Amino acid sequence: MEKICATCFYDNGNCEVLRNKIEKNCFAWADEREAKKREAAIMQYSGGSLNGNVPATKSLPKEQIARRTETRAENVKKRNGKSVKEVLNEHFNQYYTQGLTDEEIGSKLYIDKRRVSDYRNRLDLPARNKKNRPTAMEAAC
Repeated sequence: MEKICATCFYDNGNCEVLRNKIEKNCFAWADEREAKKREAAIMQYSGGSLNGNVPATKSLPKEQIARRTETRAENVKKRNGKSVKEVLNEHFNQYYTQGLTDEEIGSKLYIDKRRVSDYRNRLDLPARNKKNRPTAMEAAC
């Protein structure tokens, strides 16, 4: 069967999948069997809804959400109410030149290590780890 609009299951006067029809080799072309298969997959994914709603992802347990909120609040308090960006702008260079890793900088500044890593990457600086720290002589210079 040729994959043209006239033989497509979706062609009932106007294509429901594409706004502009592609006459030859349409990527959305389907026979009746393929169309029903797509519909079943959509129903399974969306939990029985064809209106395009995606099912909600599994949420965290309430206790875990409460602990994370509490930890965030504690960290903000330890940073004297400053945002992550403000703290990194003030202290990152000092700790990075000391040869500390992202994780160590994060723990000193009460910030997640991924945020420190993102900040360092924006500055195009190489990552530090315990193996590539400068020696005591290099640090003194």
